[in-house]
Amino acid sequence: MKWITANDLESWANTKAAEGALPYLVSSLIRASAPNATAFRFPAGDSSQIPGYDGRLESEGFPPYAPQGKSVWEFGTGEKYRAKADEDYEKRTKEPGAATPAETTFVFVTPRTWSHP
Repeated sequence: MKWITANDLESWANTKAAEGALPYLVSSLIRASAPNATAFRFPAGDSSQIPGYDGRLESEGFPPYAPQGKSVWEFGTGEKYRAKADEDYEKRTKEPGAATPAETTFVFVTPRTWSHP
């Protein structure tokens, strides 16, 4: 059995393929871990470039990997992942779209090692 390391994910994040594949990877992990999802949308590949949230989930939750209830997800594979996360959070706070912020958890996903507190 081969384990995937943080270094493997960091190297993969540097590839163009990671942008479209990260939502697919995350959605596959969610499907394997949360059979109780009542709402699920994680466009991948070319579809990952459409406007709107990168993912939406509603489930009973499975801590610490997915929150209880409604959640909206954003993905970033770039080296400036913290700036991307901050920008996405600010944008979605100001313009939440169909999400009700008081009832929804914001989740940012990156394959990079998060080295900022």
